[in-house]
Amino acid sequence: MYTFTRLLVLCVMLVFTLTVHTRPIKQKKQDPCSDLRFLALMNEAPTISATDIRNLPHCFNGKFIRLIGVYRVAFENSDLFDPTGDGGSTWVSFDPFYSAVKRCSSPEALRLLNREKGGTFGFVGMGIFHSGGRFGHENGWANEFQVICLEKLTDLSDSGSVLEYQDPKARKRILDWYAKEKSK
Repeated sequence: MYTFTRLLVLCVMLVFTLTVHTRPIKQKKQDPCSDLRFLALMNEAPTISATDIRNLPHCFNGKFIRLIGVYRVAFENSDLFDPTGDGGSTWVSFDPFYSAVKRCSSPEALRLLNREKGGTFGFVGMGIFHSGGRFGHENGWANEFQVICLEKLTDLSDSGSVLEYQDPKARKRILDWYAKEKSK
């Protein structure tokens, strides 16, 4: 009887050990936002590209950022996009902080932003990013960037058309500018 009890205890321990060690280990799902270097050090706005915004807009919702992208402006259009991929354009608004934009931005940059003329621009600005809503003209954009300071505006237009980026020469010029700015 003593041997039977020992054998039974040994079998139960063996089954328990095998059960514990053969169960799949649950991996904690990694947050995709943790792969981004969003560390605002010393009160600096982290530099984010339009590619990051297109891929993971929820990671920047409500954050003060420095945003690099290509900006198209025309009648009823004011959007920033990633020239390396489709989708994910962001409505750009100057209204909420227009007083700050006027004080912080160069007069030349502000003159370039003429909606009657329109155009395509290399854009570097600081502001607040919002995602997950309906923004812009007829609520047509899922994201909005509220500009506080326009740091750099580079005219990439020849014709002033917002569809100019579809021309191969213009597209190359836009992609070259974007790659250079992202690498700084």
